[in-house]
Amino acid sequence: VTPVRVDASGFMDGAAHRQGRAPIYNTYYFTDTDPAYDAGYEPQQMLFRPLYATGWWLADTLTEGTHAPLAYVAMSSASSKTALALAHALKSNAGPKTIGVTSSRNKACVEASGLYDQTVTDDEIETLDASASPGGYVDFMGSPETNTRIHSALGDGLKRSLIVGATEWDTDRPPRALPGPTPEFFFVPDVAAARIKAVGPSLMQTMGEDLRAFYPASGKFVTPIEASGTTAIKRTWIAAV
Repeated sequence: VTPVRVDASGFMDGAAHRQGRAPIYNTYYFTDTDPAYDAGYEPQQMLFRPLYATGWWLADTLTEGTHAPLAYVAMSSASSKTALALAHALKSNAGPKTIGVTSSRNKACVEASGLYDQTVTDDEIETLDASASPGGYVDFMGSPETNTRIHSALGDGLKRSLIVGATEWDTDRPPRALPGPTPEFFFVPDVAAARIKAVGPSLMQTMGEDLRAFYPASGKFVTPIEASGTTAIKRTWIAAV
């Protein structure tokens, strides 16, 4: 890296080949002043920190601003790390009801997390309560079929729909008209920059504190296993993919 704009909190990477990246991807923090750093949970930070930030900014977007307060937020791919982070951020800040939509094989894990008020499997989507309103939906899966089913099940009560990721990366995604609100594409760097400019850097302090609370909470559904050496790294990588 080429440190620039160095201060007590950290620095920006000024390397020429990094300048096309959003500022949030070029920011480095010193651990002794970082509100999110906890020496006792370094494995959890490596696993969750970047994705927790996405979940936290999603929660901020869904609960702040001029939109009417939501009664619930439904999430596809509820076992994904970003969905779990969003659920935690909403729950820890007394946000709207959280509904996790997941596969049958992941239902037990999602329920064990304690982060969702309701868990619905993919084949139970049509049982979602269409009378609840106003509601929000966050798509982490990227499945047009799932999005259509969820939008249809929630009906007119669904007021906001955000697109974040694609856990089903190999699924075809032809354009599809959806009932209800037009999905909004959520891009963290733009959202975070605008909110920090409007509110101030205190938001980063708040996010860091919430992230530190998430580290021990994640113990309900993730147990980090440490490995070292090239052989162990290769074996673990192959097992994961």
